[in-house]
Amino acid sequence: LARVTMGQDVNGNAHVPQHQRPRRNRKTEAIRSMVRETIVTPQNLVLPLFVHDKDKSEPISAMPGCSRHSIDSLLKEVGEALELGVNHFVIFPKIADNLKDNLGTAAMDPKGLVPTCVRAVKSKFPNAYMWTDVALDPYSDRGHDGVLSNDSLHGDDGHARILNDLTVEQLCKQALCHAQAGCDVISPSDMMDGRVGAIRETLDTHGYSDVSIVSYTAKYASGFYGPFREALDSAPRATSSQNQDTAAAPPPNKKTYQMDPANKREALREALLDE
Repeated sequence: LARVTMGQDVNGNAHVPQHQRPRRNRKTEAIRSMVRETIVTPQNLVLPLFVHDKDKSEPISAMPGCSRHSIDSLLKEVGEALELGVNHFVIFPKIADNLKDNLGTAAMDPKGLVPTCVRAVKSKFPNAYMWTDVALDPYSDRGHDGVLSNDSLHGDDGHARILNDLTVEQLCKQALCHAQAGCDVISPSDMMDGRVGAIRETLDTHGYSDVSIVSYTAKYASGFYGPFREALDSAPRATSSQNQDTAAAPPPNKKTYQMDPANKREALREALLDE
């Protein structure tokens, strides 16, 4: 290989004639720590907490080290996390089967599991910043994030459709219920079209303009959600027995609303729509 011709400094040493040298800001820990652009501390974290309506916590087999909490163990977990500097908590519920239906009715119950948990935490720890997941799948008897049609017209491979606008109406009711309970951040994870703007409008017109929204802007149809779905018992399933005679079969996956992992540009479009 031909030798690269180097310049020389005034002392006769090899010299690259470039004034901008980014490595100057990496030469010691003192300078690296000073110019570090991203610093993650406990205050930057959001702790997911899984809850159920039982009196004791129980382990989640798909998530070693994690449990579904009772109210008492939830309060204990929040208290310990606050002492470590974690101030943000997001609630994920496992709803009893007898409370589930296609409309996700239990999601709007002011005496339901999530509002009860939010009120309990806020009562004991007023400075805890409470987030809630907004989606219908934990409350659906079919394990979907939205309301399903009773027919298969325009459905994927002959299955029922997710009714986007009716679902958004339900999500707005759910978000308002959580805000009334004292939630600080609404976190829609459903991937319905138009839900962020509709939830924002609902909160604002009911006097909750200070409640924030942090959405799952580009949520992909991924197998990585498997453990979460087991924790919440929210995976797609066959139609419940009371609907078997009238309802079309539910889709076996969430691909008609969660994104195709192959699509990058679509993710940018989704992000812009959420602004």
